[in-house]
Amino acid sequence: MRPQKLFSSLHGPASLLGPGAFRLFLALVVFVDHASRLALGPAAVKIFFCLSGFWIYRMWTERYVRAVSPLFTYLASRGWRLIPTFALIALFTVAFQHFLLGRSWVDLKGSAGWPQFVASHLLIFGYGGLPVQPLMPAWSLDVEMQFYLVAPVLIALAARIGTPAFLAMAAAVSIGCALWLAPHVSPTFAVFFALGIVAARQDWRPSSRLATAAGIVAVGVVIGLVLSPWRGTILGGIHRGPLFRYTEIVTTVVALAAFPYAIFTTRQRGGSRDGVFADFSYIVYLLHWTAIGWLGTVAGLPTFARLGCFVLALTATFAAAWVIWRLYDKPLNRARARWVAARLNRSPQATQPERKFPRQCPAATSPPSP
Repeated sequence: MRPQKLFSSLHGPASLLGPGAFRLFLALVVFVDHASRLALGPAAVKIFFCLSGFWIYRMWTERYVRAVSPLFTYLASRGWRLIPTFALIALFTVAFQHFLLGRSWVDLKGSAGWPQFVASHLLIFGYGGLPVQPLMPAWSLDVEMQFYLVAPVLIALAARIGTPAFLAMAAAVSIGCALWLAPHVSPTFAVFFALGIVAARQDWRPSSRLATAAGIVAVGVVIGLVLSPWRGTILGGIHRGPLFRYTEIVTTVVALAAFPYAIFTTRQRGGSRDGVFADFSYIVYLLHWTAIGWLGTVAGLPTFARLGCFVLALTATFAAAWVIWRLYDKPLNRARARWVAARLNRSPQATQPERKFPRQCPAATSPPSP
């Protein structure tokens, strides 16, 4: 079957590769990154940030601006969506590392004060600045929350100065922060958020042909590097070589190459479980770090045994994610949706028609990095 026909068959009315499934795939890429030498986690996180910019633009302009007290509704809804589940998994992760892996409270806290340590584990903000991060992937959630605070301003700025100037400004900010070695702040990733905002603002609809080409190029870059003398740019782990310093550049290239495909998925209908996949992407992204901690205790086993342990860890992560989603995350998200809907119904703009777009749960995590 030709690649174009195969791609089209996977993207039918009830696609298995809808926006939620794609987000779950990105979360699994981060899992594989942390469990192996293949350092693709940063690329997945950058794609998450692009998607976050896209969905936040859509939600703000098509939904939240129609609510009572739009800014308050928006910020409360975003915090409600991310913080409770994060706090639960952060508590579980810290307890697991202390009681089962034997890490002392001093080792878990590092040089941070207890107020900073506790606040960042409850509210996400400031997590990327902790000297020790027991739930390491959460640094990207800190970046995400920082973006939420300024997103309405960025959306207004994009409309005011136009797309070329907006993207140029975001790129300059990202490059400047990268050179100043500020990895865990939102401005470092401004260009990725900006790309998502622009794609939504321009109502960009990549064709299946372009999406196919983008996916092939992204995968081709990864495979080509792994098979080349420059494999050290994409293979890390314990035995990192001198080429690993270029990993950020390589993963940025991969993320930008895959960007059209990521935006393409936002226009797909997905199957009946696609919303569940989207919810799972957030929980798995956070919860997998506990599995990685356990895998570290069996690092000395033969390769085949380690592979079996990885399958066991993946299975346990999905089982635990289902329990958390079913009993905790899903009820909270339904309550949040009802609260937002009520504020929309009381708004003077509630009678205005609302544009429809594919179902998606943009609880970005983005998901974060190695």
